[in-house]
Amino acid sequence: MDTRVNNRSPIIPLLFGLILGLILAGAFVYLRANFFDKESKSGPSSQIQGLLLSITSPLDGAVVSSNNLKIEGSSGKDSYIVVTGGSEDVVAQTNNGNFSLSVKLVGGENQLLVYAFDASSGAAVQSTLNILQFSETIGMQNVYVSQANQNSQQSKAQLDALKKKLATASSKLREKAAGLDRSHVFGTITSIEALTLTLDTANAGLKTIFLDDLTKYFSLGSGGKTTIEFEALKVGNKVAVVGIGKDDTSGTAKYVIRFNRPGEKRHAVMGKVKSITGNNLVLTHIIQTEREFDINTTASTRVRIKDRTSAKFTDVKVGDLVIATGTPDSSGTLMAKMIFVIPGKASLPGKEATGSSTPQ
Repeated sequence: MDTRVNNRSPIIPLLFGLILGLILAGAFVYLRANFFDKESKSGPSSQIQGLLLSITSPLDGAVVSSNNLKIEGSSGKDSYIVVTGGSEDVVAQTNNGNFSLSVKLVGGENQLLVYAFDASSGAAVQSTLNILQFSETIGMQNVYVSQANQNSQQSKAQLDALKKKLATASSKLREKAAGLDRSHVFGTITSIEALTLTLDTANAGLKTIFLDDLTKYFSLGSGGKTTIEFEALKVGNKVAVVGIGKDDTSGTAKYVIRFNRPGEKRHAVMGKVKSITGNNLVLTHIIQTEREFDINTTASTRVRIKDRTSAKFTDVKVGDLVIATGTPDSSGTLMAKMIFVIPGKASLPGKEATGSSTPQ
């Protein structure tokens, strides 16, 4: 009988099995990464990754005196930037994801919508800017004191004391005026008290507005700007209040500006032209083709084609990639203010692009 003892260690088969398992697992991971997931990596989700919208200037709620407003920011990737509102809508391309463009404002409240569109996927992000275009300074009334009866020492002393008092008061007024914030809030008056207004600003909530002797009141409409009294303000009026920011719950008003004309809030959409019937367009989303946008144009609708100095509606063709801006009607049809055609395959600037974005 063979009485030899088997001295082979069981560790060797275990190590062999472990190594074989690691090889098989690695092969599975490789196949999954290069074949099984290939279709999912080319889907819409990877196309819109990184699209964002960050506006660095101006701040929301800013008060400006110029009719031209410079807007700067980034979208995270090359895209088309659209700004609606103001006197004209603007389209620009980013440069390495950054943009800088100029928008013409209307006098008074400008509700600007800023969009970033990805031309390869149709994805869009949006932000809002409320900008008040208003030129006004606090007027310092010049007070003239009669020089009569200055022969007496008493009259001269009284005159010197009055001048000193006026100089001190003027200095305080100037200091207070200079310290007032160049920001504003826009909303609807919901209540009026003796020296207080309550303003509903919708997205920013209710604001308590305090009034003092320096507060000025204006009415702004199609006839221009006029000075009004506090008593002219009514519950339900649309007003802008200068001297308080959107993040403040209360503040003292520098100006209260009542608007007699309705504000126009325009929107933007991007899509491929599916059909053209008369003056109407039907656009489809680039990826989600079941999504459609009805566009109605008029004789006043501006048509722009990238890299062309002039264009008309008949230049728009089925299959074109376009951006349309305008105001939706009650049925959801966009009443177009501008049609911007992106030619070719909507190629965006790459590494060779230099300089700032170019408004179209």
